[in-house]
Amino acid sequence: MANKPIRRDSVLPIAAASLLAPQAQTSPHEASGPSNEFHYCGAKELAAALEQKGVSALELVEHAIKRIESLDPQINALIVRDFERARAAAIAADKALARSDRKPLLGIPMTVKQQYHVAGLPTTWPDTPLSRVEIMALLETLNAMLLSRPSATVTLEDWCRDRRLAVEPRIIAHRVPDADKPLTAEQREELAIGPDEPVRYRRVELACGARVLSVADNWYVPARLTPEMNHVLETTDTPFGRAVAALHFARRTLQARVLWSPLRPGREMSPPGGTPLKPPAEVLRHRAILSRADGVPFCEVVETYTGAMLDLAPP
Repeated sequence: MANKPIRRDSVLPIAAASLLAPQAQTSPHEASGPSNEFHYCGAKELAAALEQKGVSALELVEHAIKRIESLDPQINALIVRDFERARAAAIAADKALARSDRKPLLGIPMTVKQQYHVAGLPTTWPDTPLSRVEIMALLETLNAMLLSRPSATVTLEDWCRDRRLAVEPRIIAHRVPDADKPLTAEQREELAIGPDEPVRYRRVELACGARVLSVADNWYVPARLTPEMNHVLETTDTPFGRAVAALHFARRTLQARVLWSPLRPGREMSPPGGTPLKPPAEVLRHRAILSRADGVPFCEVVETYTGAMLDLAPP
């Protein structure tokens, strides 16, 4: 096999990144500099250097970053770069090493292949016909789950847990402050309220870990909720479905729109793309009416689901 650096199209950095390659001849451009000795070191050599305090983990990371920025424009090996977290991880590794912590590979820069799921980083899919079909199947599965359940919050929590999108698979709502969207006459008719009935508006981003999975616009009739529910909705970031769960509400979908499809016409006749397949910011939108157990509607919701819903490791 040729003794030279190898192109790795499916690599992204996790704790730290480097373009460490098998031993090769040093080019004239690499003939000087104090860190040249680490250009082609393996994990065993780097671990020995760290143990002997000949170099710090942070220095190794900075060396790797410099190499990436210098060489990757020509090699195109790293799809996602995570330099700031790499530096933070290296600082933590140096502190651990100073305490004589000797975990395997501690402080050594590394990369992982892009199909492995890494918390806090987008997972990329190769642009192939098979990947597009698999993403479309995921999108249809999500749509079916949302259409068959009364609570989108519970559905998102199940999706987050089953697909391991976060260490703690719990949906957290982040209220968007000072947001306002007046209710239309059509919406008032759907809620069976008159033109003067007070309605409150609430906009939240529903997140699983670091991923915002959906943005929800809620118009609700406070007179049809309990005082406790209104207090929770006005003063906390509790997801709407969780705040009103005691109503045992039903959901009637008014509209479900798929905003993006990976299966564009004629795609099966095209060669695979050279870049990763990335879903857009918005992939799905639902509009629904929530009603109490006695059939009285109390909320209209518009939920826009983001591309982060499909941020999964390819099978």
